[in-house]
Amino acid sequence: MENSSSNQQQRERRREEQRDEEERVERRVKELEEKWKLPKSNLDQPQVRVLSALSLDQHDDVIVFKLANDEKKICANLPIVDIMDLMTSYIEQNIRDEVKEIAKHKGNYAGVKKMITTAVNKNLKSGWSHELLRSMETLELQELKNIIQPNQTDLDDFNDRYGIPRNSLLHRISRELTRFCGILLTPMGKSESAEESGNIPQVHPQMAVSEEHFARNTAFTSDKYRLLEEGRQAYKKAKQISFNAVTESKVQSPKFSNEYARLLQNNHAMFLMMIGPAGSGKTTLTKRIVKKCLEEKKMAFFISFHRIGKDDRWSLKNLLLKFPLLEHQEYHPTDDQVQYDFQWILRNQEKCFIVLDGLDQSEFQISNDPIEADINDELFPSQLVSLLLSRRFLGGVRLILTSRPHSIVPFSPVIQPNVVVFLNDLTKEDTETLMRHYIPCGDVEKILKLLAMKSPRIHTMVHTPLFLRIFAMLYNVKGEKIWKIVQTTASLFYEIIGWHQNSAHLGSEVDAKELNMKLGDMAYNKTMKQSVVFYNDDLQQVGLTANDVQDLVFAVLENFTKHKNSSLVGSTLLYFMHQSIQEFLSVTFAFECLDLANFKEFLGKIFPQLSIGGGEGYLNVGEDNFNILRMFLIGCISELEQQQQRTIETDEILAKKHLFIQSFCGHLRQLFVRKAYAVARDHQYQLMSDLLDLQDGNITDEIRNNLKSHHFWIMFYSDKVADREGLIHFLQQFTTNIAYLRVSLNGWGHYDDDVKRFFRSLQRPSKIGELIIAMYKSSSIPSVDDVISILPQLTISLMLRFVDLDVEREFCEKLKEGIKMFDTTKLQTQELNVRVQEYRSKDKTFHLLLHVVLSRGEAARIIESKF
Repeated sequence: MENSSSNQQQRERRREEQRDEEERVERRVKELEEKWKLPKSNLDQPQVRVLSALSLDQHDDVIVFKLANDEKKICANLPIVDIMDLMTSYIEQNIRDEVKEIAKHKGNYAGVKKMITTAVNKNLKSGWSHELLRSMETLELQELKNIIQPNQTDLDDFNDRYGIPRNSLLHRISRELTRFCGILLTPMGKSESAEESGNIPQVHPQMAVSEEHFARNTAFTSDKYRLLEEGRQAYKKAKQISFNAVTESKVQSPKFSNEYARLLQNNHAMFLMMIGPAGSGKTTLTKRIVKKCLEEKKMAFFISFHRIGKDDRWSLKNLLLKFPLLEHQEYHPTDDQVQYDFQWILRNQEKCFIVLDGLDQSEFQISNDPIEADINDELFPSQLVSLLLSRRFLGGVRLILTSRPHSIVPFSPVIQPNVVVFLNDLTKEDTETLMRHYIPCGDVEKILKLLAMKSPRIHTMVHTPLFLRIFAMLYNVKGEKIWKIVQTTASLFYEIIGWHQNSAHLGSEVDAKELNMKLGDMAYNKTMKQSVVFYNDDLQQVGLTANDVQDLVFAVLENFTKHKNSSLVGSTLLYFMHQSIQEFLSVTFAFECLDLANFKEFLGKIFPQLSIGGGEGYLNVGEDNFNILRMFLIGCISELEQQQQRTIETDEILAKKHLFIQSFCGHLRQLFVRKAYAVARDHQYQLMSDLLDLQDGNITDEIRNNLKSHHFWIMFYSDKVADREGLIHFLQQFTTNIAYLRVSLNGWGHYDDDVKRFFRSLQRPSKIGELIIAMYKSSSIPSVDDVISILPQLTISLMLRFVDLDVEREFCEKLKEGIKMFDTTKLQTQELNVRVQEYRSKDKTFHLLLHVVLSRGEAARIIESKF
């Protein structure tokens, strides 16, 4: 009865929390709708399904739709001059005269088209379509009237197509964009076939909302060099929205029921900015958004910034309706065609989506101060886009803009989006799904598991679409031989960059090795200045041209000057294809080309300073801005060491390796101490994972000997596979004396016998003082033999702690029997305490289950046993 009552209270509490959250979301939605002055979406309003229920204006629209669909059959045969004479009450004199004049000089067809265009512009009296049908009766044109008279099929077709005629520009653009957006690009920039693109699984990066982005969010909002992980962590706990919320699809995920998902679903007229680093999938995602909208019979436009010349002048209607056709079909529509379809856009903004892709690749400035202009004016792109972003033009459409994050920093409030979304990594499940597609003959779970063990950094990177593709392509070329490459992250990068340059259209006349050294020089100088942006001047300083670097570097802006009202700054902007390539080339240049003095200065930057801080005198870790460089340096040294086992090392290389070992060991001595472990735990995990890339036995032995006298203090709580592998490797290869080791085995027991390998690693250190091991699942419980095997290494105590587990009795009985059989002469200490404890999280209590004291040369003494 007590348990039943408790469960009922918990259910009631959860329901109350859900009600509170729902009320909070509703309040927040209303606040933001009022703040942004958002009109409600009317896409869900019921359409008129019966002809007799049509209003005068609706009947006019259906007739225009019918005339436009069957214009070749109707326009040439409709006596427009006679019709004009009979519709005096509905058409003004000047319009009738103009239509007659056009019919007289250009033919009946042109006259009817002019009348249709005038009707689209709403320059005819409401109800003119009924008068047209009556006029045709008067002229005894019954057969033609029967063709024009809308029937139920026509109305259904009109509703299904939102009133867009089949032979209109909008229909032509929809058809072309459906094809274009269904074709994706390879990492080399080549188009997939339509069939290949269609077979790619529909997975998307996680879309995390950056709340109050311009007021407080600094992750990835400048041209500074920042760790990619910093950006990911900044959005780790952010609210998310779904793909369907962006496209306003009917099916929504309950997981994303926050205020932003609700706003996007209920308010069409929102301006959404999608940001993310290179390779995060921005263009692919937006192309799929456009394709999805078009498939659902909505109207969508896709415009790439880099296709628009900064000195071209465009009216909004020409940018939307002429530009896509000129780009994809070289089709030149007439002004009347453009005007007809633009009027449909103006009247149906709630059915339109406009995607502007790649702001960071534009050649023009976007003004922070929108000018006063008419919607039909021809303007420079900088002015036109500014008016779109400020919502002064087409304020009722859904506007989606993509960019690298730093490009939107200077946005003034008037052109800032309603919502900024950071494209984070793919989920674990989506990564596996996509990997199975690109590596159809491989065991993806095994591949990802091995990758996490051998190269945690690459394992993280393959959760972004670009690098998943690159890794998969390399795996398909190398097969299982790839694991010989993935000995270190650096070795994989050597292979990826070399293979990429060989596979792509390498346009440079410079030798690949020389090219990479020059690129490394440029990358190093910028990385040390904490910048990710390069200019033509930077290329010239190292003797390269844009043509030399086209396969590793994106050129995104040309001939650009700084302007106070610009949303982008700088001249020619260049980026490495991925920030990790910049980091890798920086490190190879530093190790192979810097002199000893500069290399020593470099080492000082990649090992953060530790300082005593906090009221209790704990050690604090300084900014670890270059931890990826440190990881790559470890891999480069290991890779070079293996290469030079067959050659003679130079004095400079030996000196650099010695400096590296000194710096690393000094840093480890400062870090793994009692006063540091509570505040520097994550940094400890990072360093242990970094050392996974150190494969060379000579350097490993030298570091181990250097640290022989140090007494390590280590606390480990991570459930990440890479961190676990780092701990096992660190204990096995680099520790001799451990004063204190506390390990949580939460999440252990599923990968490659990791619990057994962990206990095996504990046999390597000469001495371990205090050892505490917490177990959360039955799969993480070691065997009694594993426990007994580490007793000779222990000098003070062993604590085995069961957390919310009910298998203690069996384990304790087996452990007692095993300890009784243990040869205590193998102990290093006079006395060793072994305890087994249980912890119940429900009431937060500890209970001692077993306490055994081992004295050297004596039989085990059972101090306490609950069983």
